[in-house]
Amino acid sequence: MSKPVIQRDESIQHECLEKLCGIVRELSSQGKPIEMRTWLMAYTTDVVTCYSYGDPLGLLNDHEQAVLWREVIAALAFMTLIFRHFPLVARIGPQIPLAFLERMSKTISLTMGLHYEARRRARLVKNDFDRPVDSKASKGGRRPTVYHEILASNLPDEEKSVNRLSDEAFTIISTGGETTSRSLSVALYYVLATGGVLPKLRQELDKAIPDPTRVPPIKELERLPYLTAVIRETLRIGMNVLPRSPVISPEKPLQYGEWVIPPGTSISMTYSTVMMDERVFPDPWKFDPGRFLPKNPNTERNTRHLVVFGRGNRNCYGQNLAMSEMYLVIAGLFRRFELGLYETVFGRDIKVVRDCFLGETSLDSKDLRVTVISERR
Repeated sequence: MSKPVIQRDESIQHECLEKLCGIVRELSSQGKPIEMRTWLMAYTTDVVTCYSYGDPLGLLNDHEQAVLWREVIAALAFMTLIFRHFPLVARIGPQIPLAFLERMSKTISLTMGLHYEARRRARLVKNDFDRPVDSKASKGGRRPTVYHEILASNLPDEEKSVNRLSDEAFTIISTGGETTSRSLSVALYYVLATGGVLPKLRQELDKAIPDPTRVPPIKELERLPYLTAVIRETLRIGMNVLPRSPVISPEKPLQYGEWVIPPGTSISMTYSTVMMDERVFPDPWKFDPGRFLPKNPNTERNTRHLVVFGRGNRNCYGQNLAMSEMYLVIAGLFRRFELGLYETVFGRDIKVVRDCFLGETSLDSKDLRVTVISERR
């Protein structure tokens, strides 16, 4: 997803942000702590489904569905362990009738139901690809989706099949909502838990956003140095993707230092190991946005080692969307609300202790919970 595509439909994110802030306001009026992970995931999922499907899942409009979706993604995270060691299960799953899956497990049936919906939409788009597509509904067209991006690309025809289209959309939706919502949860926790961070962030946001109900375009938020530093440090310390990402040079040998790596050799690295290397990031478990501020002489080096999205043609397809969501949500929430942590335990609710492809917290986690102390003006 390129920046021009995201900027073209940026109103999607602003509309979802308003819904998210409305939910926070409504739940705070009930005097109860707010479990933020569910609603952050509702936001990121509604946004990514708009870009992928053309329409949101509507989780921000349905509390029950939002909670259920959180359970679905948690179940999917556990299932990735099975898929990794028994890939045949992943190939057979979509062939099982949905009615049978519904009798087995509600969460599994919902997960596969999303897969079937992705396939149905892929088939429709492929059948009428020649129909004019426009990002503005008022012109009578339809918002471009990931399906249209693939079909309009120069990929070979076999890479434009219905199954390929649906697999691509399903992957983007299932991982795109989860990864960014976790990063947002980590950001909220560290900003609230780390002394000195919130006042600096708030000072910058108050100056850049005089009216808390009017968050500026994302390209303006990207110019804010401290907000940018907070986001980058969140991505560094959050450790979203844990497994190694292997690559293979099929024909040519690779030179690495004094070693020659033969063709066909699988090469991989763990991103989290790079970003927690104390030779690059001293005291790596400390949340310190100063590592990425322009005045830091090591900022360029630190940014070069921020490999959370990968590098080259293997980098994350949705990194521009993820970054835009983080800028908008962090700026929107902290400019509008005075938040406080509620019985959040780092080792239970924030720290990564399970490898489900994505880093997950403990099974007894209560997730990030906050209270709204006041609404800021």
